[in-house]
Amino acid sequence: MGWAYLVTVVGISGPAAFMMALHANGGLPARTSFTLLSVLWMVFTFWAGWLALRRRFVDHGAFMFRSYALTLSAITLRLYTYLSVYLPLHASPRDIYITTAWLSWVPNIIIAEMLIRSGRVEKLRARQTPRTNA
Repeated sequence: MGWAYLVTVVGISGPAAFMMALHANGGLPARTSFTLLSVLWMVFTFWAGWLALRRRFVDHGAFMFRSYALTLSAITLRLYTYLSVYLPLHASPRDIYITTAWLSWVPNIIIAEMLIRSGRVEKLRARQTPRTNA
């Protein structure tokens, strides 16, 4: 499953997201957000695969946390978009779009970094039972 995820993100979804980011609504601020998101998503996922090949599984796990955080930005974006309809925001639709473009992934990556630095990756790795060749 991991290799399918890597190929999908680095070979299909990431490049597609990059191309869409270059043409995003909201002007340069939104384009910058989505472009940076797509590049980081591909880089973190590629690096996680590279680390898995090197059998550096704790580091691999840390980069997968980062990759998953960026993958979930699509859900976060939709959540903020949904909330923006019901909250009494006194801002233009463009300003809301630009704000949600950044809020869709920056808090996610901050939370991922906090989990990584708290030792969560090592704790998850320690809980895994060794596989046998039975």
